Amino acid sequence: MGINTSSVSSSVLADGNLLVLGAPASVLAAGKKLTDLKLSDLTAATFVDLTYDFTAGSGWADGRTQESVSDDRLTSPTVFTRPGKVTDTLTAQYVYGSSDSVADPLLVEGAAIVFATRWAVPHDQALSATDKFDLWYTIAGVKAKDQPAANSVFTKTQSFFIQKFRVARDVTLSAT
Repeated sequence: MGINTSSVSSSVLADGNLLVLGAPASVLAAGKKLTDLKLSDLTAATFVDLTYDFTAGSGWADGRTQESVSDDRLTSPTVFTRPGKVTDTLTAQYVYGSSDSVADPLLVEGAAIVFATRWAVPHDQALSATDKFDLWYTIAGVKAKDQPAANSVFTKTQSFFIQKFRVARDVTLSAT
């Protein structure tokens, strides 16, 4: 491919273009993997739309890092490196205190939770067979009430621990 002299790639606004769904891990039948989930599972009553309970900025903090493995050789002036272990992390900050809170009652400390996130597609757009999801199987950590401040809302921050399966990224789910 040559030098692009005529256009710049389009961008997608973050506002309004993220969907975060969550469900108790019991949504996965015995012996099933994350990638066995179907679109019909995500639209069932067991999956809850958590998107608008999360705060802007750090509300959905999906992190990914990779270690390097040092490969030091005798008499070599260069230390070679190789890709090492990958660590996925997840922390959420969400509003609470209201009787219509969705996240706070679902995200019980110690509970196994499955998350499905759809990025860069309008939140309100119906799920389709071409959508790509990141799928997480987690254990919910402790909830910490964040320090209240003037002109703000009450929030909690909670870490989630990756369990049982690798995080499946950019997965297209079958319809049924």
